[in-house]
Formats: sequence, C-alpha cells, structure tokens
Amino acid sequence: MYGAQDPGNWQSFTNRADVKGLPLNEQKDQFLKEQVNFQNMMEAIRAQAHVGGIRNNPIVNVAFNGTDLDVISGFTSGLLVNYTFPVTVTGIPTIKVPNGLQGNGTESTITYGYSSSPSPTSLLFTYTQAANANGQGDIGANELAVNTELFGAITTPPSTPVENTYTSVVGTYNSGAGGTGGQDIDATIEVSALQTVTSIIVTGNSSGVFQPGNTLTFAGSDLGGTGSLIVTLRAADITGDTLAFTATTDVNIEGGSIVNASDGRPPYAIFRSNVTKTALAE
Repeated sequence: MYGAQDPGNWQSFTNRADVKGLPLNEQKDQFLKEQVNFQNMMEAIRAQAHVGGIRNNPIVNVAFNGTDLDVISGFTSGLLVNYTFPVTVTGIPTIKVPNGLQGNGTESTITYGYSSSPSPTSLLFTYTQAANANGQGDIGANELAVNTELFGAITTPPSTPVENTYTSVVGTYNSGAGGTGGQDIDATIEVSALQTVTSIIVTGNSSGVFQPGNTLTFAGSDLGGTGSLIVTLRAADITGDTLAFTATTDVNIEGGSIVNASDGRPPYAIFRSNVTKTALAE
C-alpha cells in the first residue's frame, strides 16, 4: 500500500541479492535509509488510524532544490515536499528547518514558507535571504574554522624558508578584495627540506568575519627566511552554516491548510528524513 520495505535484521539485509555486492559503507547507508522509510510508513499508518481510518497519503520525501545558499550574493532556497497522492493548499503553511550555525549565522531555526505546487503531489516551500558582503545573516558563511588547511590559498610564497614545523605563526589580516571584519589568526606552518611551504593549518582566531578575497600575511622571517607568505582566502576556505534534518528530527508542516484533494482530509504532516544543505561564501 505504501511501498516502504522492511529491511529486517542486518544479517538478512546484507544477504539480499541487491545489497550483498555493495561496499560496506553503501550497505550501511541503504540499511539506514530503508529503516527510516519503513519507520515513517508505520508511524503514518498508526497516526492516521487514530483519527478514524487510514488517510493513505503520507509524505514520501523532503528535499532541498538545487539552489546554492550563496550568502554573499543572496539567494532563494527551495524545499520540496512530496506526498503520495494529490493535496490542496490554502494559506501559507511553513516548515522550520534546524540551522547548525557553523558559519556564524544568527538564527538556529529557518522558516520556509509555502510558495507553490509544482505538481499535484508536490509542495514547494521557500526561504529568501538578501545579499550581504560579509556573509552574515540568519544563515551565515563567514567562519575561518580551526584546523582549516590553507595551503591551496597561497598566492605568494616566502623566500628561502627553513625546513621545520612552525607553531603559533601570526597571519596578519587584511580585507583585500573581500568583505570586512576579519582578524589576525594563528597557524601551524610546515616547511619541507626543499624550502617550500607544504601546509598552513589554522590553529586559532578570534570571532572575526572572514570572506573570499581577504588576505593573511605571514612574515617570512618567522619561517627562517625572508619576504612574506601571503594567503588569499577562497570560498572553499570559509565554513558556512548547515541546514539539516536528521533521522530523528521531525519535519513539521505548520499553519495554513493542507488537505487531500480526494476527500478534503488532512494528510499525515510529520516526516523524518536525512536532508542537509550547507551555505557558501559566494
């Protein structure tokens, strides 16, 4: 009736013809997915039975659309909710999406509002965030996280550095071609026997605001050489917030009115899913 398959126990699952040839990590991912889908189906059946008969229209899946969360340029992000059978919407229902705040965003919950129905069984919810030159907003992307590797962002190498591992080397911040608000950082820098910098690991920074185009300058004398080691930050170096539903997070649709097109009764409105989307400093 619903199409979700009970994966059974792990041993029987891994012996299934469509599973046993998969790598172990893919087997585990598939097992978890089938468990979650089966649990969602059973919860839907139980919940619907409590209100006078099975409504037979649970949510099939929830997925972000392809739009990137480009915090600097601004964006409109979509979240698509797919039902088993057609639904009708009145008003503006909403979905609250948990925000992990890894990129210094300001809101731990992001509200997506109903926008349109791309198909009779699909509802599109959207959230819009304005452009911000510093990557700040409800959803943020301006964190230069500890343990970030900056080797790929080197734009100017130092002259004749000496082989060694240098700790607590200060990188002097400059806004450069990026936004403002960053601060000096500390880093551990590896120099090889070929007098070449091979690694720059961020080990400490204040709660500064970092963006692509910002520069960090390390004195060559701190590496036993001369000149300067200059890093120009890229979008890939900046950590952004991650919006995430997990297998234990209820996806609740609130407000407005969503009913089955066939009988006017409300479909099952709670779903559990593994869905993530990470903001970018672009």
